[in-house]
Amino acid sequence: MLDAASVPGAYAPDAGGGSIEGLTLAPSTYALDRYESLEGMRVQVTNARVVGATTPYAELFVTAKPAENPSPRGGTVYGSYTSQNTGRVKVESLLTTAFPVADVGDVLSTATGPLDYDIVHVNAEFADQTSDHDPQVVRLQP
Repeated sequence: MLDAASVPGAYAPDAGGGSIEGLTLAPSTYALDRYESLEGMRVQVTNARVVGATTPYAELFVTAKPAENPSPRGGTVYGSYTSQNTGRVKVESLLTTAFPVADVGDVLSTATGPLDYDIVHVNAEFADQTSDHDPQVVRLQP
């Protein structure tokens, strides 16, 4: 579950102007490290406020932290490079079926899928929830 309790408040460590690549991961301290530690794992966001409307490419942005920098219209205010929105997650579709059409301020009830992390976006991709196998449940540890 990605939510305000599971995503740290600090976005990334300060590398003094250098690269953070060589630093030890600290997933309980930094949001980027938390997302990187969950890469490839099935995650879920529930009751997530939409902060970036559905695009023609079947993607939208939500926040796992609804109280983090909300705008009057329901989006998320970007503070600065040093004040990132740690809960912002891009949701994409792995399915060929209809993708939800949502606008800023709407609420996405549930998105579940594998987390794909890169330096630009954290992606939670919708996956087919029907299967002949029982789903494997992984609990996030603080």
